[in-house]
Amino acid sequence: MARQNGSSGCGCLLGMLLAIPFIAGFAAWGIGLIALIMAAPAVVPFLLLKHPAQFHHDGTMWIVALCAAPLVAFFLATARLPRRIQVRLKRHTDLDYSDPRDRRALRIRHYTQTLLLLAVTSTIGLVMLARGDTATGPHAFAQTMSLVGGVLVPCALLPALFRFWDHWSPPVGEAVTVEMVRKAERDVARKLRQVRAQNDAVLAMTRQVEEQLAAARQEVGFAALREKHYTSFKCADVAHGNYESAKDSCRVITRIAARARATATPRVVPLRDPRTGRRTHPQRTELRTGATTLSDGSRALAAETARGLQFVHTLNLRTGDLRDKIRDTCGTRGQRWYADLIERREYARTTEA
Repeated sequence: MARQNGSSGCGCLLGMLLAIPFIAGFAAWGIGLIALIMAAPAVVPFLLLKHPAQFHHDGTMWIVALCAAPLVAFFLATARLPRRIQVRLKRHTDLDYSDPRDRRALRIRHYTQTLLLLAVTSTIGLVMLARGDTATGPHAFAQTMSLVGGVLVPCALLPALFRFWDHWSPPVGEAVTVEMVRKAERDVARKLRQVRAQNDAVLAMTRQVEEQLAAARQEVGFAALREKHYTSFKCADVAHGNYESAKDSCRVITRIAARARATATPRVVPLRDPRTGRRTHPQRTELRTGATTLSDGSRALAAETARGLQFVHTLNLRTGDLRDKIRDTCGTRGQRWYADLIERREYARTTEA
C-alpha cells in the first residue's frame, strides 16, 4: 500500500514537472501576443511608410492586431484586483458608483487611461523603430526582444500607476460641499440618538417580558399575558424596521464620507460645484475633517445597530417563551390562542412566498 502511494506521489510530481514547460510556453505565447497587439499602432504606419511590400505580405495579421489594440489596452488599463483582495490591502474605496454622474466620470477615467496607454506604447514603438530596431538583418532576434520589452514595460507599469491614481484620486461626477457634509453629520448624530433610544426601549421590553414569565408561574390572567405578548412582538417588529433603516443610513453616510475624501483630493481638472455648476477648488481641510467625523459616526451607528439587533433577537426568544407559557398555563383559551397564532403566521408566510 505504501509503495502504491509513493508511486502515485512520484507520478503526480513527474506530471507537474512535465506540465511546467507547457504552462510556461503558453504564458510566453500570451505575453508575445499582447506585445504584438500593443505594438501594432506603431508598426502599421511604419510598415506602410517604409516597407509597404512587407505590410502587403502580413497585412491581415497587422490589421487584426491594430483593431484589437484598443480592446487589449482597455482591458490592461482597467484591470484591477478582486474586491476581497482590495479590502485586505486597504485599497478599496466605499464609492459604489450607483449615481449616473459617478459612472460617467468612471467611464471617462477609463477611456483616458486607455488612450494614455495606447499613446505611450505607440510612441515607444515608433521611437524604437525609427532608431533601427526593425527586427531585420543579423540582429533580428535582439531587435525583436528589444521592441517587445519596450512595449511590455509600459503595459506592466502604467496599469499599476493607474490603480494608484484611482485610489489616490477616485473619479466622482459631482463635488461634495462642506454644507452637505455638515448636514450628513447632523443626520448621523440624530440617527445615533434614535438607535440608542430604541436599544433602551427593547431592553426595557425584554425585562418586562422576563418579569411576566416569572409571574406566569403564579396565577396571572390570560388577557394580561396575551397583551404583553402582542406588545413585545410589536416592539421587536418596529425595532427591527428601525435598525434596517439605520443600516441603510450607515451605507449612505459611508458613501458621503468617501465622496468627501474623493472631492478633497488634488485634481488637474477641478470638480463642478453642484450649487453653481462651475468648476471650483474645494475646501479640502474642512472636507477631510468632515469625512473623518462621518466615518466615526457611521462606525458608531453600525455598532449600535448590531447591538440593537442582538437585543431584538433576545426579545424574540423571550417572546417565544411567553407564547409557550400562554399555551401551557392558560388552559383551553391559551391553547386555542396558540393554534390561531400559528395558523396566522403560516398563512402570512405562505402569502409572502
